[in-house]
Amino acid sequence: MHPSIALLTCAMVAADGVRAAVTSLFIPGFDTQSLSVDVVGVEGDKTTYALQKGVYTNAEDDESGFVGTATLVEGPDYASLTYEYNQDDLSLTIGYDCSLNGEIALCSGVQDGITYTLTETASPFEVAVGTTAAGAAGSGSTPTATKASDVAQVSQTGSSSRTSSAAESTSTGDGAGSLSVSSTTTFGAVAAIVLGLLAL
Repeated sequence: MHPSIALLTCAMVAADGVRAAVTSLFIPGFDTQSLSVDVVGVEGDKTTYALQKGVYTNAEDDESGFVGTATLVEGPDYASLTYEYNQDDLSLTIGYDCSLNGEIALCSGVQDGITYTLTETASPFEVAVGTTAAGAAGSGSTPTATKASDVAQVSQTGSSSRTSSAAESTSTGDGAGSLSVSSTTTFGAVAAIVLGLLAL
C-alpha cells in the first residue's frame, strides 16, 4: 500500500472512532432536543438509560431545556420515564409507563394519587450514547427496570395546562402541595414550570 493512502486510511479510522455514537429513542413527553444517554443496564428486551443534557451544536438550540435527572426504560413495545428535579424548596418527580403500538404511545402515570393517561405519537429522535454507567457492567450490582408510575409523585404548589395535537390527558388533579396537570402536559411544559419557579 502506498504510504499516503495508508496514512489517509488511518486518519479516517481515527476520525470515525472520535465521532460520538448515536441511537434513536422514543422518550415519552420529550420534544426533539440535544440529549446524552448512558446505558445503566439491560434486562430481557428492555434497556435502562440515564438521560442528561446533551452537547449543543447550534446557536438555535435551547440550552435551558433539560434540567434534573431522568431514567428511561425502553423495549420494542414499552417505554417508561421517571423524571426527578430537586433544588432548594422545589421537588418534582414525574413518571410515565407507555405501551407502544407502531407510532402510537399510550402512556399512564400517577400523580398525587390521581391516575392519568396520555396518548402521543411515538417519535424517536437521535441522542448521543455515552459510556455504560457505573454499576451496569463488572461492578456486581444488577440494575432493575422500575415502573415509572410506581415512583411518580409531585410536591410543589402550582398549575399548568398545555394543549397539543400529539397527546391528550384524561384526568386532572390540584390542591396544596401538588402540581395541577390539565389538558395535555408534556415534559417541555413541566420543564418550563421548573425553570419559571427557579427564576423567582
